[in-house]
Amino acid sequence: MKIYIIINGCSNDCEKQMRMQQAFARKAHLDLKKAHTIIICDREMDGDGKLKLAEMAPTKSVLFVVLKFYNPEIILDDLSRRVERNSLCIFGSGFSGQELSVRLGARMGGCSLIDVLSLSKQDDKYVAEKMVYSNHMKATYKLTKSPFCISICKSQEESWEAYEQEHEVEECYVWNDSFEVKEPVKEYVEEKSSLEDCQFVVVAGRGAGNKEKIRQLQQLSEEMGAEFGISRPAAMNAWAPMDRLVGVSGVMLKSQICIAAGISGSPAFYAGIDKSRFIVAVNTDERAPLMKKADIAVVGDCCEVLSELAGYISKKTE
Repeated sequence: MKIYIIINGCSNDCEKQMRMQQAFARKAHLDLKKAHTIIICDREMDGDGKLKLAEMAPTKSVLFVVLKFYNPEIILDDLSRRVERNSLCIFGSGFSGQELSVRLGARMGGCSLIDVLSLSKQDDKYVAEKMVYSNHMKATYKLTKSPFCISICKSQEESWEAYEQEHEVEECYVWNDSFEVKEPVKEYVEEKSSLEDCQFVVVAGRGAGNKEKIRQLQQLSEEMGAEFGISRPAAMNAWAPMDRLVGVSGVMLKSQICIAAGISGSPAFYAGIDKSRFIVAVNTDERAPLMKKADIAVVGDCCEVLSELAGYISKKTE
């Protein structure tokens, strides 16, 4: 099985990510002799920067995938062609690592897990551990379908030892002019999600229907002065960034008001909003589990209901 260490060189903490990756691989007793390090970077990274990252790589093989600008779609297109199906892909702990690991696993028909604390191998499968319930409990997951795409947890320790042989370094330039952005996008590490301590939160789920509806709900949330989150199914569809995820795999809310829009209400999700003081559930399915647990249940299209609510709040604040 091939092993790929994948680093986001566009991040402002890429050297730290490299040290964390090396510590994780050593702790997991991974055989890195035939493994590959893939470093994603933009054309602004100079030769000295590339040399330093190459020297820190825990594998002999180092490939720089050079982009005009950071764009997940371009990266995923390249990785899905480059990565072998029978492989383990280890991404960093930042948001980009979480997003790319989940989306690559889905795109290649494998499995994914974010914020992995430790990894071990059983037969030809991997067993991973991660913290859940706001780090109060450790859960064990069996990864059964390759490629196995994981991102390591933010609390992973760091270590670095120079590779014993000279690295074999290559560069690959990936241009795709069909994707347009106004300016290069850099990832910067945030210490804490703004959701956790927010008093008014709207959380949208798969019941919204599609990515455009999720964007509409996010805009309505902003108009109402609320923060915006998503359920796990919406996150798995890449309808919004992973740092907006609410539930045992993401943020545990303590808000005064939480509006759950288009969410059936699995136990894993409900644990993420249970400490909210007042819960409103909006769903077209009156039999959805969350409709019985909420303080108020509204049967209807979530976009239409929130649009009316946003208009009412706007009139009240004029």
